[in-house]
Amino acid sequence: MESRDLLLSGDWPRAALELLQRSNLFVCSEEPDAVQWFATSLCAEVQGAGGSETATLYGRGIRDLDGFCYQLCRALPWGFEMGRNCNAVIDVLRNYHREPEGRVVFWHDAHVLMEADPVLFADLVDSMNLVSAEFEAATPNLTTLLRNVFLFSGGESSKPDAGRFSVWRYPQTGPEFMEAPNTLFVNILKPST
Repeated sequence: MESRDLLLSGDWPRAALELLQRSNLFVCSEEPDAVQWFATSLCAEVQGAGGSETATLYGRGIRDLDGFCYQLCRALPWGFEMGRNCNAVIDVLRNYHREPEGRVVFWHDAHVLMEADPVLFADLVDSMNLVSAEFEAATPNLTTLLRNVFLFSGGESSKPDAGRFSVWRYPQTGPEFMEAPNTLFVNILKPST
């Protein structure tokens, strides 16, 4: 997985938006407040650019599949309870009720589930990135786009294994799938004062 440092100074929200237009993001910092500032500012930048809807998942309330599904079907235009499996997660993410140009899912404190259930976390990340890859392959001009922003604000100990998320957990087939998920690891740096 490619990685990049991003300094929170200057016109960094626009630079972050450009990164997001190209990749799903795994975002971490040794300073939890830097991750929160990054996420809320990037969400505002996405909304201000227009055309895309945002959905926010609050990771401290996601400790199992039920908690994830509960939040997902309330964060997106869905309308009823969803199944409690990764196939249902994929179905919900594929559903574009309003057909926006794009959708960005922000998963705050993703490290909570990663630490509680690493296998489930990896399955959910793969499911989310799978739908992102499908939309990217189906719309080469990127008229409809799903991007995922996984936010890790637990400090150094909560950083995900970048190598693990640079490959598909379960091999994907078909010409529409890239060799690896389209992800970028972003390390947030605060300017020195």
